[in-house]
Amino acid sequence: MSKSEKRLVLLNRLIFVLSILGVATATYVLQGWLRKAVIICPTGGCEAVSKNAVSYPLGIPVPAIGLAGYSFLAILAFLRSLSINHELKTKLLTAMLGMAIFGVCFVTWFTYLEFFVIRLSARGALCQL
Repeated sequence: MSKSEKRLVLLNRLIFVLSILGVATATYVLQGWLRKAVIICPTGGCEAVSKNAVSYPLGIPVPAIGLAGYSFLAILAFLRSLSINHELKTKLLTAMLGMAIFGVCFVTWFTYLEFFVIRLSARGALCQL
């Protein structure tokens, strides 16, 4: 295995581990939102976010979207680590990149909503989870 292939394997494992951490965090936040329970939030803005209607696009809680996204990314990374077919690995990598780009766009959109619709910046607290 060449040095560049070893780096790709390490990167894929890192993506998988970080995706699992994302699944755990999204699960924790989602259960808090669904039960309307207080969650640990470093800035104190999560409760205000969870009570706002923009936190439910198409009636879906934002943490559920995060849970689905992180789960999909973890599955893709896992499948890529099992694959020996170079063409399939390339397709899985492309799907992972697409999922990551969607995630960045979604988080950017939601941060915009926190600032300009929910106006959490005026309260000095953003939901960072």
